[in-house]
Amino acid sequence: MKHVFAVILFVCLSGCACIAKSAENIYTGLISDAHAHLASRIEGVAPSDIIELYRRADVFRAALFVNVKKLRELRPLFPEKFIFFTDPYKGKRSNYRLARERLRKIPEMLDSGMISGVGEFYASLSSAPFNRMGIEIDLTEPTQEKFLSTLNEKIAVLHIHDEKISESTQKIFGKYPGIKFILSHCGYQQPARLRGLLRKHSNLFADLSLISNNHFGPFKFSPLISIRPSTDWKQLLIEFSTRFLVGSDIGANWNRMQLLPEIIYDFRRLLGNLPIQTAEQIAYKNFDRLFLTE
Repeated sequence: MKHVFAVILFVCLSGCACIAKSAENIYTGLISDAHAHLASRIEGVAPSDIIELYRRADVFRAALFVNVKKLRELRPLFPEKFIFFTDPYKGKRSNYRLARERLRKIPEMLDSGMISGVGEFYASLSSAPFNRMGIEIDLTEPTQEKFLSTLNEKIAVLHIHDEKISESTQKIFGKYPGIKFILSHCGYQQPARLRGLLRKHSNLFADLSLISNNHFGPFKFSPLISIRPSTDWKQLLIEFSTRFLVGSDIGANWNRMQLLPEIIYDFRRLLGNLPIQTAEQIAYKNFDRLFLTE
């Protein structure tokens, strides 16, 4: 009888051990969303709905990309935990161009704190619902000099969507060291190339939006980072813990926005795979350092 009891006890303990081993580590600290869109028109959705959504998702702070025409109207409706970005480019089906009257407003908006940077700016985009033809901009062209010089002078942050990060774009990183470039969606890069870019350019950062979740797919490829990052990704995130940010990329429509709690929970699962110091840097400390410090 004792032998039977011992066997049963061993099986029970083994089962408990397996459960404990398979349990996930969840990051439970502060988390800030560095990449989210606020569509110009979302029928029936008020700022209070978005504020409540972020409360439910337990997000500490958030950066919202807003149409420049809506900034003065929306800024007073959101608490200070929300910061704003805007883009002086006009996006049409096949015509993505710099609007100089918008660019003239950027310095004042940065100085007043109405915006905390510029974005999301499209340098290389293969396709999107708002532009199926894609976008390709050579940032070394003279027409871009005023745009980039303005941001460089203001030591501004630029969220840049660049799927290729061409040699000409990399020249811009060096030419305008005052700009803090944030590669949207991890720059669509594999860990080895992203490591090389981050080592070469100290003013380069990356957000983990889109690539790190599968809620908006399918896209051009499977997510590069999952909730269980590979060894290569873990090593990269640890090595450059001060250069990555969380990003949800919500905002195209209300259905997509309501996925925010699920997306943020996935980030908490991803960050739970990292040392706590690394997780905290990526979750909110880099956000504060880039956007909130003088």
